[in-house]
Amino acid sequence: MKYYIGDIEDKIGEYEFSTTIRFKTDRDPEEYLDSIAKTWYSTEYTEEEEGYYSHSGDTISSAGTWQELDEGVYNQLTLIVQVVES
Repeated sequence: MKYYIGDIEDKIGEYEFSTTIRFKTDRDPEEYLDSIAKTWYSTEYTEEEEGYYSHSGDTISSAGTWQELDEGVYNQLTLIVQVVES
């Protein structure tokens, strides 16, 4: 298992922002973060050029940058949104 911190990038109309999350996976971290971005707001989405359009909130989400962490640092990051691993 490897440990990471990464960003989910969001666009709502003209506004853009990102949310930093921590995650752990044995999979490719870029693919895993992308799978999180797909359903960030809803399980109903349409894939678009800029990312994943959520049908429930008129939001486009996409995977941003990520960085590998050691387990000790990962466990200290308690104020960051946690994602349940599949």
